[in-house]
Amino acid sequence: MVLIGFEIYSNKKGYKMSKMFFKKMALASLVAASAMASSMANADDNPNLMPLTISGNITADACKVMLNTNTLDLGTLLVADIKTADQAPWSTGVRTLQIVIGSDGSGSGDCSVPDAEVNVLGVGAAGDSTILANTASESPAGNVGVAVWNHADGAQVAVGGDALKFSGAMAKLDFGLAKGDSATAVTPGNVSTTAQIKVTFL
Repeated sequence: MVLIGFEIYSNKKGYKMSKMFFKKMALASLVAASAMASSMANADDNPNLMPLTISGNITADACKVMLNTNTLDLGTLLVADIKTADQAPWSTGVRTLQIVIGSDGSGSGDCSVPDAEVNVLGVGAAGDSTILANTASESPAGNVGVAVWNHADGAQVAVGGDALKFSGAMAKLDFGLAKGDSATAVTPGNVSTTAQIKVTFL
């Protein structure tokens, strides 16, 4: 419906003309609407018109997980530099692991990156089960293991403990040597261990 504005003239003759104009316009609108409805009805009866249903689907590549490396060399530290896992690690002895999500494992590609959580799994140390045990078979260092921290805020990620939740295409974990039992001295030697990184899409 089209609404047309008009003025009411002050003189009587103009007022009557204006009313007559509006009535004519309203009648013309009704006639046009009736003709359109009749035309649509005739189109529905046309045997040459056939219905077409269209559908489709949009998808994205499956997300994959990749680590920037499968080995970490924590270097050589002095016994005096080894702290317990609840303390900030000695910066020179920390290595950062990148956990990347993407359709091609590089944080890119046509992958709808979901929220995720990551767990670090492995054998806990005798003196502190929240850090990875030293499993070196030759001249192992004593009372020492490998701790894990969230790179973003420095909070410890306990081995086999609560998952670290993250959003986006990448999470970072810091690994470093840590003292097991706080009351026992660390003895020099080799350190070796293994872990599993478990990523769960939420």
